[in-house]
Amino acid sequence: MPDLKRRLASSTWLSLGETDASGRSAPHANRGLASALPYAAESFDRTLSSLFFHHLPTELKLETMREVLRVLRRGGEFHIADWGKPTSPAMRLVFIGVQLLDGFATTTDNVRGLLPDLLGLAGYENVETTNCYSTPLGTLSLYRARKPATHLADLAVCK
Repeated sequence: MPDLKRRLASSTWLSLGETDASGRSAPHANRGLASALPYAAESFDRTLSSLFFHHLPTELKLETMREVLRVLRRGGEFHIADWGKPTSPAMRLVFIGVQLLDGFATTTDNVRGLLPDLLGLAGYENVETTNCYSTPLGTLSLYRARKPATHLADLAVCK
């Protein structure tokens, strides 16, 4: 099972908004580990993750969130669409099917509604759940988090 989790953590990342030699927008795909993205620091204004974090154990969720923070520009936003805290007993019941397929260990953070807390621990600010949808498989939650516009090292220190 650890090998499967390692393979799931490797994904294809699509870069949108990067420009080619002619100055036109040229989306392209790169393959890499979620916790070691193949991009320079502060490369993106926004990033998006869709139904990915529920596949990762807690430690790798945090590593990945910190890595996305690294590639975001200051003030940039991270948007996540993933399973969240059930909005009703019925949503909790149907989500058991997802947990049986994807594993209880990796989905428990999602069911407990901990993704916003983990984003805060990873260093994001203004973390919020922007919407929740009841689906046939469970509650799909949308999250938004922002990379701080200033870095602690940039703040003036009183002497």
